[in-house]
Amino acid sequence: MEIRSIVHLLENVCSPSVDSFQLLTLQLRKGVEQAASNITYLNILSEACNNLKCPSEIEEKPMMKILFLILFIWTESPFYNMSNNIEVLCAAISAQIVHQCKTYINLQVILEGDTENGINILRKCISCCQTYKTAYNKVTKITALIQSNSIWDVNEKLIFNYIDTFVQRCCDIIEICNSSIVFGRCNKVGMIGGPKGIEYDASCRQIESLFYESLDEIKLIRDDILDVTKSRWLENMLKFRNFVMELESMVKNLIDRIFEEIKNVEEGIEAIYALQRFKHRESLRNILSRKWVQVWQIFGKEIESCSNIMILHETYYTPFQCYSEDVRMLCIKQYLERVSHMMIDMSDWMGACAAEKYILEQYKRMTCRWKWQINECH
Repeated sequence: MEIRSIVHLLENVCSPSVDSFQLLTLQLRKGVEQAASNITYLNILSEACNNLKCPSEIEEKPMMKILFLILFIWTESPFYNMSNNIEVLCAAISAQIVHQCKTYINLQVILEGDTENGINILRKCISCCQTYKTAYNKVTKITALIQSNSIWDVNEKLIFNYIDTFVQRCCDIIEICNSSIVFGRCNKVGMIGGPKGIEYDASCRQIESLFYESLDEIKLIRDDILDVTKSRWLENMLKFRNFVMELESMVKNLIDRIFEEIKNVEEGIEAIYALQRFKHRESLRNILSRKWVQVWQIFGKEIESCSNIMILHETYYTPFQCYSEDVRMLCIKQYLERVSHMMIDMSDWMGACAAEKYILEQYKRMTCRWKWQINECH
């Protein structure tokens, strides 16, 4: 009533503002009607969104329910049947999923060392986001079959912008966690043996310290990592990756130095065991695999040396030269049996290599020759 009174007053005085005021009045009424309509349709979504618990509920069913409701709103709402408006609604759902996943992640705990549990949580969040995208693709396929006044023509990059960015940030954190497993402190491995063992262990400690210096820089900006609106994290992650590559080079040089000093199988196994954490990184796993081949080759040379002793009955083989021939043969046999079992056990977690099959066949032939030799003597 007050608006009408104002309009009548303006008309009576022939105000030039009367037309624009009436236009504003119509726009206001239209806006109020639109808001009332939007509230009605958004209330339909409200309960379904409140029941969505990400990432604990990663099944498609609750997400598809929300998406089907969005399709219903798209077909019925006079406001949300326009592409740009339905895009905003879908993007809001994406933002809600990201928000719920973020509250599920405790970055402080993860970066302080709870890496394995952290990786599981992050993978669960990634799976939740991927499930949402899969559900979206399934639901929107039926839009072509729905009779509507508009065409489902939305910008999926806009809808999934937050989702895709968040997933990448989760992958970044997983990468940091994996780097921590490889380059961080590890109490589960033994010391590196040999005359230069202390020197090599000191090099490992230095690499660990350098890594934690870089990790401390990440901790200072951890609030930026999952903030998908901040792009400066990309520079920090690139810096971290480049530094980790430098650490890789240091580790490769260290591994090469260690294996230059390896003279027998037991030293080789001990070194690989002490360096086992590095096998979790592909480039370092490759160099450890090559060193594993080197250990097999050392074993092959030991088999060849023992075989020559058994054939030629030489007595210069230092570990056994003080014993009689039968005792010496028995010691050689037991030594090779013990080493072969050690090598086979190591293969269970280091993996087989091309040299393994050949050298085990070499060992088998030598064993057969030894049995034949025993039978001939007796």
